[in-house]
Amino acid sequence: MKHFNKRNRLVGWLERFIERLERFIERLERFIERLERFIERLERFIERLEQFIERLEQFIERLAQIYELMIVPTKKPISLRQVHFIASF
Repeated sequence: MKHFNKRNRLVGWLERFIERLERFIERLERFIERLERFIERLERFIERLEQFIERLEQFIERLAQIYELMIVPTKKPISLRQVHFIASF
């Protein structure tokens, strides 16, 4: 009878261990799914950020061109209002 009780306890322990392991695997799968969604959102954000940086660089280049066109020939600085007016074209 003693051997039978030890076997039952071992079987019960193994069953609980397997149940815990299955729950852990389920939680791990959900975590991986959330991580994949986060990575996708992060990639989209990075793409939008890269596009914004490109547009910002183009804008800065336009401002530099305006500055060169306006400052060099006249040798006097232009106002910010004039830069906005010229940049609107």
